[in-house]
Parts: sequence; structure tokens; C-alpha cells
Amino acid sequence: MALQKREKILVAATGVLLLAFLGMMFLSGGGDSLSGLRQQRDKKAEEVSDKNRVIDSAKNAVAQMKDWQRRSLPSDLKHARSLYQNWLRELVTRVDFDDVTVDTSDGQSKRGIYSTLTFTVHGQGTIDQLTQFLFAFYSADHLHKIRHLSIKPIQDSKQLTLGITIEALSLPDATRTDKLCTDSSKRLDLPTLEEYRSAIVQRELDDEQPRAPGGVFLAYTPAPAKEEHTEPPPPPPPPPPPPEFDPTTQTFINAIVQVDGRPEVWLFVRSSGETLKYHEGEEFEIGPVRGTIARIESRTVELEVGGQYCTVALADNLHDKLPQPPPEEEPGEKPADSDAADSDTADSDTADMDGETAAEPASADGSGAATAPTAHERAEPEANEVSEKPSGETTASEMEQPSDQAAEEEEEEALDQAAESMEQSTESAGQVSDEASSDLSTATSESSPEPSTAGDAADATPVDAAAE
Repeated sequence: MALQKREKILVAATGVLLLAFLGMMFLSGGGDSLSGLRQQRDKKAEEVSDKNRVIDSAKNAVAQMKDWQRRSLPSDLKHARSLYQNWLRELVTRVDFDDVTVDTSDGQSKRGIYSTLTFTVHGQGTIDQLTQFLFAFYSADHLHKIRHLSIKPIQDSKQLTLGITIEALSLPDATRTDKLCTDSSKRLDLPTLEEYRSAIVQRELDDEQPRAPGGVFLAYTPAPAKEEHTEPPPPPPPPPPPPEFDPTTQTFINAIVQVDGRPEVWLFVRSSGETLKYHEGEEFEIGPVRGTIARIESRTVELEVGGQYCTVALADNLHDKLPQPPPEEEPGEKPADSDAADSDTADSDTADMDGETAAEPASADGSGAATAPTAHERAEPEANEVSEKPSGETTASEMEQPSDQAAEEEEEEALDQAAESMEQSTESAGQVSDEASSDLSTATSESSPEPSTAGDAADATPVDAAAE
């Protein structure tokens, strides 16, 4: 059955969607799988590299073991000991050591791994003979080494006392069982014996260091140290003495009590655990501080120390409340506020002079002598000054007074006292006027008949009373 056009389009669209879905799945999942494969590849490559290193190390170890087996003494220890001891005897005979002995002893042995054989050579010889022995020893390719070499010069001789300790190794898998290795070693830097003789035996020393009797070996003498004449450094200054302990720093007002009707203060010194008890007027001394208990209140104590007073409350520290001494001034230095203090002193002197001038009487009798003012005359100018002063005007003396509450209260109290003085003066003046009138009438009746004089006296009395 043939597909219609619509069905063909639907099949094509479905195929396109399926391909797109598969592509997305491949890209999303395939990318992760690709990176994972790369990681696995790198990991495997690293493992292969590690294994190759292990194989190379094993190959090197096998080659080293084969070389040791080739150089080793025979695996039979008896044959190895005898053969190597004979080889040493031939060597010391060839270099012609004197009084030489070659001994052997057992060494360490690890079953199945290796065994060591120890040999010692003692004798006497020159530095040239020792050089020949060492060159022949290291030229032989045996599995051996010198463990210890002792060289001691002989006095007045070129001979040396020699002691050589040698250690040889025997492996159980050695390639030979009845003979030593005959190969030559390539461990020496210089190929011939003559080159070592030239470097060791025939070396020239400095003229300042001639050859010792024992050959080229010299006793070491260190060079004398150069003496440097330098002045010794000055001694460090002594450390400052520690400050003296002040017990007032640990003294507190512990209690204020009444004892026989008298207040008593308790001072507790923590450093000594002592409680000091004082009444008013008693002197106290605590460490460097001496003073007097000036006054004891219910919760405070007033102290006098060095002419200065301080107040300490209950539980307060005595040292914190004590008056501190003024800072020491350098000679020739004037305090900053001295000019202001001098100015204030000058102003106060001027004000005193003005007060004294104002206090002088303004009236005098006919002879020029000043008369003492009465109480009324003294109070009246003060009242006039208070009443006649303009409300918005301020005098120089008022400008100098502080504008706080205490100054205002003092000014009001002075005004009240002036008013009371004026009232008392007025009453005294009335009493004086009444007494003068009665005296005048009595004198008129008893006096001689001189109307002019009596009239003058009568006329003058009211004027004087009014003046008073």
C-alpha cells in the first residue's frame, strides 16, 4: 500500500526528531564517556610506567648481583679464607713490608645471603710502599674493602707503623668455588702507579714547612691567632632598682562605725592583712604617706596629707584619692597661666583700692577733719546705689563675678542685709530725733531769756534731725 503525501511528511518528521534525540544523547553521554576513557588511558599508562621502572630496577639488581657473584670470594668459606689470606701475604711480600703479619677472624654471616671474612695486616713500611699496597689492593676486582687504616710515623725514621683492617665478602651463589677472581678493577681514577707516586710520595712541601723525619707526614700545628688590640666595650649600665612597694595601693576604706559615740574609720591593708582604726584628728602613716583624719562622715572620710585635703568614700582605694604632687618644673620655665594669675591679682588690687576710696567720708566739719558717718549714713549710699543703678547697665565689678547660681544667691543676700541695715538706721534716726526734741524743750525752759539763741537752736534742731 503506497503512503500518501501526508504520511510521508509525518514519517520524515519523526525520523528527523529521532535523529536529533539520538545526537543529543550521544553528545551528552558520549562526551562523558570519552573523558572517562581518556582518564583510564592515562591511568593505565602511569601503571605501565611504574611497572617498567620496577622491571628496570629488577634488571639492574640482577646485573649488580651477577657482578657481585663474579667478584665474590668462593662460596666455600674455608677455601675463601685460605685463598684470600694467601693473596694478602703475596701482596705484602711484593711491596716488601717489614715485620708484617696477616691474621684472619670470623665476621658476620647471614645464612643464605652473604658471609663476611675479616683480615688484619700489621707491619712497617714507607709511604711509597703503602702507596704500592693500596694501588694493588684496589686494582684487584675482589669483593673487598679496607675498613680501617692506621698510619703512625716512627721517630727519626722514614718508616711508618701500619695497621690495616680488611673485610671481604662471600656469596652462596658465587661463580667460583675454589679460586679467586682474576679480573682487574676499574675503580681507580689514575691508571698507573707512577701517577699516584708523583701525587703522593714525590709531592713538594712549602719551604716554611720542611719534611718531618717520618716522611711527608707532619704534626699539625695551628697558626697563631693574630692579636687585635681593641678596647674592651664599656660595661653595661646597672639595671634600675625596682620601684619600692607602696602599701597605699592596696589600702581601702573598709568601714565607718561609731565607737563610744565617736565616728571611727577602718583602713584595710590587703598586702599585710592589717586593719587600721582611726578617729577624727588622729594621725596615720601607711608606707610613705603620712596625714591626719580631718573629718569622718557617714560614708566618706576627709584626709589631710601634706597640707592638701582629699575625700575618700567607702570601698575606695586610698592611693587613687590621695593628692598627687605637682609636676616638677624646669628652672627658668614659667607656667602658662602665670600671666593670667598676675592679671587677676592686679584687678583685685584695683578693686580694693576703689572700695577704699568709696569708703572715705564725703563730708567734713569746718576745721577740715573728717567726721565718722552714722549707721544711717553708711546704709543710705548703698541703698541709693542699688536703687539708682540702671536695669540694663553692668559695672566692672559685676562683670568679674561669675554668673552661676552661687554668685546670684550671694548678691541677693547682700541686698537683703543692706535693706535690713537701712531699716535699722531709720529706726535709730527716729529715736535720736525724739530724744533731741525732748532735750531741746527742756533746755529752752531752763535757759536764760535770749530769744535769738533759743530760736536759732529751735530752728536748727529740725534741720539736724532731718540731716541725720
